[in-house]
Amino acid sequence: MIKNFPIIRYWSRKRGKYVNPRTGEVIKTSFHPKEDGYTSDPIGWYKGLIETLIDASNGVHERSGEDASWIIASADTLTLLECGETFKPIYHNENIGAPEKVGTLCDKFSLYRDDTLKDNIFVGNDIIYAVIVVDMDR
Repeated sequence: MIKNFPIIRYWSRKRGKYVNPRTGEVIKTSFHPKEDGYTSDPIGWYKGLIETLIDASNGVHERSGEDASWIIASADTLTLLECGETFKPIYHNENIGAPEKVGTLCDKFSLYRDDTLKDNIFVGNDIIYAVIVVDMDR
């Protein structure tokens, strides 16, 4: 295993589309349990993003021995994280330029917005990072 090769996880932004966070394979495409027996709701789908971030963070810890301490995402993706109950905004930002610190998430990660990014989310520390590939198929 190459230590510095990024850890890759997957999450779908399409509401009701659940993917395996390790493979990207579609698990479910709606909130209707009759279709395939997989039950969840919109809240569970949003929590899936947080779980995927934590899973990526755990992968960073396994490879580097240190916890991930930051998340960098586009403004579009941050909208989802900022709506969650684990987000705490900062109101006075001394950081000028990209990426811009916007708050913390889960009392664990510094959360940064980088408008040069498209859809992927980066989670990491000073040693290694993880990439969460966000399926933007809406």
